[in-house]
Amino acid sequence: MRKIFFFSGIGFWIGFSLLQILISFNLKFTAWPEMLAYPYLLKNGYRLYTDIINPYPPLLPVILMELGQWWGTTVGMLRLVTLSVILISDLSFWWLSRKYFTRFVSFILVVIFSWLQWVFDANGLWFDLVVVPFAIWAFAYFYEFRKAQKIRNILAAALLLGLGFIVKQTTIWWVGLIFLYLMSQKKYQTGIFFLLVVSLPYFVLLLFFPVRPLIFWTLTYPFFIASRMPGYVLLPSFKQLGLLVILLLPTVWLLRKKETRFLSWWTLSGLGFGYPRFDFFHLQAMLPFLILGAGLVCTSLKKMRWLAVIYIIFILGLTIKFLSHNWQKPVRFFDRQTQVTARKLSQKIPVEETVFFYNTPAQYFVLADLLPSKPWADTFPWYLEVVGMQKTINKSLTAVNYVVISPSIPGDKYALGAYQPQEITAYVNQNFQLRDEVEVIQILMRK
Repeated sequence: MRKIFFFSGIGFWIGFSLLQILISFNLKFTAWPEMLAYPYLLKNGYRLYTDIINPYPPLLPVILMELGQWWGTTVGMLRLVTLSVILISDLSFWWLSRKYFTRFVSFILVVIFSWLQWVFDANGLWFDLVVVPFAIWAFAYFYEFRKAQKIRNILAAALLLGLGFIVKQTTIWWVGLIFLYLMSQKKYQTGIFFLLVVSLPYFVLLLFFPVRPLIFWTLTYPFFIASRMPGYVLLPSFKQLGLLVILLLPTVWLLRKKETRFLSWWTLSGLGFGYPRFDFFHLQAMLPFLILGAGLVCTSLKKMRWLAVIYIIFILGLTIKFLSHNWQKPVRFFDRQTQVTARKLSQKIPVEETVFFYNTPAQYFVLADLLPSKPWADTFPWYLEVVGMQKTINKSLTAVNYVVISPSIPGDKYALGAYQPQEITAYVNQNFQLRDEVEVIQILMRK
């Protein structure tokens, strides 16, 4: 009997993985420009937080740079990494769900989890997606700690959350939740050890990156400045809120029971990943626990199984709708027209020239194999309105001969595409003139 279960499990995972691969390569892939820009610039000698302005920890960009040495800094490399993370997350979720459910129910939950992954834009590598395996295993170790009170389990959870933190800082929500739990149980010494181990991966970063810029861009800026920057906060729409409320109903239901209350709070804390810029792909790390909670509710509704059926049909409907709208669509941000335009740029600008890219997305210099001026930052108000940033960029422009500029679009002063940084715009207008055009993109040259 055990052999039958073993081979049926292997058969499930082979079939499930093949299906995931098939869907992934037929579904619209989101190649976020930063996911190629960061490793591309690092490979060319740029330094994070001084030459590259970004508010994210360095683990993922560095890993992508190393992988790019082998596979190339390409969309294909991003696809492979994305699919690998998805499959690892699925397997990790199955392992976690086995602590609560039978093998059969766990398989069903993995399938439902995979459905919602697609709906929440899993087919595109971003920091939140990479946090998922760390979150699952951290929760699993903390689950074991609550059962057996073994210190090694809480320290393992701490280390995993610390590693997750240097992927994306929003794991701090779960760090705070566990710490509050330990304090509420009067485990003060354990709480101190927990925080020390969580902090360890970040302290290691201090040995490899410039300390002040690292601390500013990965701690001070995201926790104390970003939400006050113009244009940065993006709240969910009414439709998005409605969808979240429906999906979270089982999680709220579980708050009634003491034995499942911590899982509910863990899931609800995952909503913190969606602030201050909300989008569903930011909630990837919350999904495993949302589905785990839904499974607990559905399996307990013995007299109201129809509610579980409705919930599953609702998720299936969302999945079918999402897949139908995104099936075999071109890669987002790296479509054919973008590649053609980038190739023309590379023909018109000497490869040895350093270029200032103004309001022009990063995929253009990656595809054109050109290097931007230092420091490079996307033309986003939440970067360029940081005190002194525009002066620093203007100073670097004294050594630049070319500016590649995409025309602004009508919109709010701080809206993406419409935003014009005042000091930089004045300097460019005064010192550069139009030389050529590629589609709608202008190439300016120093006067």
